[in-house]
Amino acid sequence: SLVARKMETADNVIPSSNSVLAEVIYQHGTFYGVDSLQDMSAAMLNQFTAEITTSGPYYANWASLMGLATYEPYEVAIMGENASEKSRQLMKHYYPTALFMGGNKENLPLLENKLAEGRTMIYVCRNKICKLPVEEVEKAMRQLETD
Repeated sequence: SLVARKMETADNVIPSSNSVLAEVIYQHGTFYGVDSLQDMSAAMLNQFTAEITTSGPYYANWASLMGLATYEPYEVAIMGENASEKSRQLMKHYYPTALFMGGNKENLPLLENKLAEGRTMIYVCRNKICKLPVEEVEKAMRQLETD
């Protein structure tokens, strides 16, 4: 009998396991500053470029990752006691190329040296380069919308 390994790559009602894995690898590489993981995700994505451009709806999660990788995502770090609340306020708006992180601990490379005692600060960054930190959600939204 013939045995063939099936690999799920097309997105259907739910994203394919491989597109989700590629997205998680990309985000992990961004959060932890591991370029080799972003390269691995890009290599996975490159295998489906033709399918994404010709069969878009069936590769929607791949296309979303392509947009994230192409348009260099914002890294939004929200640090301090009210980080969860400010994060919820920001995420009510649509920022498809933003990766949100934060809390009360500097436990990721992108969060190091960003905790200001007694204040909740929002850092809008791209490629590890941050704009001036702000405390107000509205100011952070303007920073996200100016590029």
